[in-house]
Amino acid sequence: LEVVEIDNGCLSSAGDYQRYYMYNGEKMHHIIDPQTLMPACGHIGTTVITKTDGTIADMLSTALFIADDKTGEALVSDIDDVEQVYLIDDGGTVKKLY
Repeated sequence: LEVVEIDNGCLSSAGDYQRYYMYNGEKMHHIIDPQTLMPACGHIGTTVITKTDGTIADMLSTALFIADDKTGEALVSDIDDVEQVYLIDDGGTVKKLY
């Protein structure tokens, strides 16, 4: 959906497009919403680019997949290492959050 070039830094993506199966017409994937204990919904993909820390990128890509956009924006705004954040909603629209 997007081409992103980075010279230095870390990139991590989370999504429901590879590890899933269909059950009664619903996509069941591996990213679980801790509130519902069911597969998270609202996003189909997230990508986080950080300056130096791949662990933070990985953690945030999963957390942002579960969070709503407002909560996600508040979360990443306080982390200096974050350079860019992309969210793909369940309609396929790419949004650059940060």
